[in-house]
Amino acid sequence: MATATYKAAKARQADGLPPVDGAGAADAIGLFTELLSKHPGMTAAHFTLGNVYANEQRFREAADEYRVVVRQDPTDTVALVAEVKALVDATGYTEALLPAREYVRQKPDDSSGHVLLGMVYRGLGDYAKAEPELELGAAKAPDDFEARYQLGFVLAKLGKPDQALPQLRKAVALNPGDKSAQFQLAAVLRALGQTEEADKIVEQFRKTTDVEFRNSQLTSDGIKANDLLEAGKPEEAAQVYRHMLEEKPDSAWTAYNLALSLEAMHDTKGAEDALKKAIGIDPKLAKIRAELGQLELAEGDMESAQQWLQSALDLEPQLVDARGNLAMIYARKGDLATAEKLLRQALEDDPQYKEGHLNLGLILAQQGKIPGDEQELDEAVALAPQDPNILSTVGKARAQMGKMSEGIALLRKVVALRPDLAAAHLDLALALADSYDLPGALTETGEAVRLAPQSGVAHFYRGRVLYDMGRTTEAQPEFEAAYRLVPQMPEPRYFLALIDKQEGKLPLAAGLLEETVKLQPRNVMAWYLLGQCLEQQSETEKAIAAWRQAIALDPNFSQALFGLARALRSSDRAESDQFMARYVEIQKQRRILDNAGTLANDGVVAASAHDWSEATRQLKAAIAECGNCAVKADLHKKLGLIDCQAGDLNNGEKELLAAKASKPSDPEIQRALELITQARNQHSASAAGKVY
Repeated sequence: MATATYKAAKARQADGLPPVDGAGAADAIGLFTELLSKHPGMTAAHFTLGNVYANEQRFREAADEYRVVVRQDPTDTVALVAEVKALVDATGYTEALLPAREYVRQKPDDSSGHVLLGMVYRGLGDYAKAEPELELGAAKAPDDFEARYQLGFVLAKLGKPDQALPQLRKAVALNPGDKSAQFQLAAVLRALGQTEEADKIVEQFRKTTDVEFRNSQLTSDGIKANDLLEAGKPEEAAQVYRHMLEEKPDSAWTAYNLALSLEAMHDTKGAEDALKKAIGIDPKLAKIRAELGQLELAEGDMESAQQWLQSALDLEPQLVDARGNLAMIYARKGDLATAEKLLRQALEDDPQYKEGHLNLGLILAQQGKIPGDEQELDEAVALAPQDPNILSTVGKARAQMGKMSEGIALLRKVVALRPDLAAAHLDLALALADSYDLPGALTETGEAVRLAPQSGVAHFYRGRVLYDMGRTTEAQPEFEAAYRLVPQMPEPRYFLALIDKQEGKLPLAAGLLEETVKLQPRNVMAWYLLGQCLEQQSETEKAIAAWRQAIALDPNFSQALFGLARALRSSDRAESDQFMARYVEIQKQRRILDNAGTLANDGVVAASAHDWSEATRQLKAAIAECGNCAVKADLHKKLGLIDCQAGDLNNGEKELLAAKASKPSDPEIQRALELITQARNQHSASAAGKVY
């Protein structure tokens, strides 16, 4: 729309202003900017600078210049409508609404004003308000392509395909070469069951717009290569596509198909080069730009991916996948509101876009928008009931939301669909472990290791489950296998260090913890435990250094503060007193005023370090010290939760019930008791040989 938007440019140039025609845009912008710095009230200069920006497709800057003119003269309808058009071209529909309404108020008989206001409402997704404005515009200017096309589009969105049809037919007749009008006409014809005519339009569309693609599809080599790619033979397909490019190097779609083959071969660099070659051949092929954006998104290059995806949408706004991928970039950048808006727009265009429903559900969950998140996730599952990726993602999300039984049911379905996939068994294992079903988790991790014996991650999680069950002798070789298979993974070292520390092998534990913090320098607990190991070996200076690192990462880590205060007592009494004062202040802030509270806090820290035996010992001591103190119920609750995490459901239930007697409405206690019941029921079902 930009080219036709600014036809009034020359007409608005005033005497004495430098001409734009014949001068470079950069020179013209510099010239007008300098002129306006000296004469900021020169409205004709602002207007002409707006035209220059608009011709360069810098629509936001153009709108700013036109707005200056309107502020100085609110009756200048030429500048007012130029501002609206620039904002529409920049997709700034919210900003465009007020000036568009004002223009219609001042020029009620101008059909273009009603069309513009209708387009703004359409951009805002308010199709009910867009319809009457566009009807007025079309009635006043029956041969206006934009009015007819926009009205047809809005009527289709409102579920009125029979009314949309004549509008879109007229739009195509007025501008037979417009791709968007042809696309919408075909969609409406299909909605009305007139598929034969719709297919003819699509076929003609392909003939006139993508000749290279049509030709490549019709060649025998192209068909053969496509069949190979579909059959899961990307290497063979790539060979054919390369041969085709040698014969016809200007075929953008062949380069695109080669890129798809290379992607399937995990040759990211080759795929990227092929896509850039395709774009070089035909820069206006939006789908290829979108594919390159998706590829760079997967590679983590957010900025480049965003540029490619946005450029694809600028060319073809109806590319739903591109809009969805752009939304995920905004989500990763933390702009969840924009991500949500883009996904809703994508789903408006294609309600069957299952990845859109999935990602929208996850984003709504991140924002705490319930039950909208659950509705979107349910819709994704309904659209793809046999898609392992969708089911797995929704299952894990359900588990994280606290709906463990629903999440586990979906993850079991994934395992049933893909019993050969180690990752599916691992996902189920983690959910089972979180729901206190450690025996079930052990079974699933065992299956993952059987399917992927060279997977360090599978060995690690099997070791974790065995460790939590207190079977450290069996856990150790699993951690060692993970350590060997994935040397850069810090977690196996950490748990091997815990085992060695518990067995009194302090030099081995310290060595493993030193390796852990090299790989994971922000692991506060590893630094703290390293300090403990070093202190117990009388390496006081090294212990002090480790604890200093721990409190540098977490200034309120009371155990590290206490360790430092004690270790420095003989060498630096003043600093020791400072650390002790900080320790005492933190204890007061946490309302830890007695020995029972200190023991309980130490027990929680031990649990954070996955030292279950030490955690339960400390909490039992705290309960004994407490007697009938005010926090007795909380101590029983903490001990019960730790017992459950360690797989001791009987003692966990006993402690939780003791806590519930004093805190009958505590949701965390109630949820834990429900998980215990579910875990026991699962054990009974498994023992009975039931299939899920």
